[in-house]
Amino acid sequence: MAFTPALVLGCVDASVQGGSGNGDEGSDFGVGEVSVGLVEINQGTRVDVAVDGVAIDPEARTSALYTGRDAWLGVHVEVSEDWAPRSLEARLSLATEFESWTLSQTRFVSTSADAEASVRVQDDPEGSFWFVLDAAAGQTDPGLRYAVELFEADGTPLAAAGSEGFEQAGFEAKTMGVELVVVPVRYAENEPGLDGGVLDDLLDGFYERNPITELEVTVHEPVEFDGNLFELGLLLPWLGELRASEGAAPQVYYHALIDVGEPTLGGLRGIAGIAGDQPGDDVDRVAATVLWSGNPGLSTVTFTHEMGHAQGLVHVECPGAAPDGVDGSYPHADGLIGARGVGLLRADIFAADGAYDYMSYCAPRWVSDFTWGRCAERIELLSSWPESPPPSAGLGERVLMGLITPQGRERWWWMPSAGPSSSASRAAGPDRLELVDVDDVRHELPSTRTWLSDERSQWIRVSVPAELAERGGTWTRVRGELRAPVSLGR
Repeated sequence: MAFTPALVLGCVDASVQGGSGNGDEGSDFGVGEVSVGLVEINQGTRVDVAVDGVAIDPEARTSALYTGRDAWLGVHVEVSEDWAPRSLEARLSLATEFESWTLSQTRFVSTSADAEASVRVQDDPEGSFWFVLDAAAGQTDPGLRYAVELFEADGTPLAAAGSEGFEQAGFEAKTMGVELVVVPVRYAENEPGLDGGVLDDLLDGFYERNPITELEVTVHEPVEFDGNLFELGLLLPWLGELRASEGAAPQVYYHALIDVGEPTLGGLRGIAGIAGDQPGDDVDRVAATVLWSGNPGLSTVTFTHEMGHAQGLVHVECPGAAPDGVDGSYPHADGLIGARGVGLLRADIFAADGAYDYMSYCAPRWVSDFTWGRCAERIELLSSWPESPPPSAGLGERVLMGLITPQGRERWWWMPSAGPSSSASRAAGPDRLELVDVDDVRHELPSTRTWLSDERSQWIRVSVPAELAERGGTWTRVRGELRAPVSLGR
């Protein structure tokens, strides 16, 4: 059955006990009471805007609502035990300062809504009315107001939406932008195929699960990876050097896509840095996903999962999948999303207890209200940064970066400094870097250590005064009694 999303708002009493409302005495028409227990606006995760007919002030809601992003308004109807199933009409009025809309839908209501149901819109869920707000038409603009009237099918009015008339929807004109460079990697005569909707599926999945109003994507020319890629983590230093050589601004993410001829490389479908919230954490805003031509769909959630790491997220524990380094502050049991989710592009509704957070390893995966909020903070922050760091941001230092793989291989390279790094507030790593310069003077520098998303590969970061970096000499990594030579570019 085709289902056109529609909306009912407010709390109404449709009781016309013993009468039909149309002059037909004794008919069941009009018998029973109907009310709206919950009104939500959903741009990916549920945000309650009215409960039991009482509007919730935008400042008291669980999340902001964003202008420039489509939204679904969902209203969940409750009916009394003596409800006589019948058709009702919801008439929705929307208004901004410059435009207004009146929309109407008639639906058969036989039972109360299952307010937590996980359904496809096409399945015509009982008792719930959904309406799509079109951002392009101005229906998520700041100042949007809404009002609803409910009628019997013959036009007999039942009630208006509350006593206050129009209510503020509460959309905010915040810039929620993500800048992303997608880098196809040519390796072993393979190149990932991005046509036929493959790239669109990756980007749509990321957009749907994140509070984004502007997704700026650049598809890079394919770049050759020349070497033995025995571990997926080796892509990240290579990608970081590419990112630095192209002068990317600190807020720009680079995401490599590679076809290795099979679904995984060493058991991994993806890997990423776990970035902090400072401009100098730009080295961690890199990720890589295996995009296997045999089944590109395997990569859809992986792409979003790795982008989550690059936005600073760690894993979420779920039944049967308990990776190391999970987020102990995650509030929902078993990694469930905890609040209804809506896929704006796919027309899916995910129950609060019917899907797992996309930072877990359980399926199906959607976005929790918790992860939505974390990403909102990060996206809003990075959107406020200038397109390039101020000229003095990295003046006076360079960054020596090292990757230590699970097999003990090392890869070292220089990065420019984009300014402060959250690494400065982390505990020192177990390594120190020793430089014997060209004048045979010994220098020792502390390092910080972070783990990549595979929880096995290590980033070593050393801030080096620019003057010292330019002097040159012999570098050695020292950990206890271990002394390992550092070969830059290896």
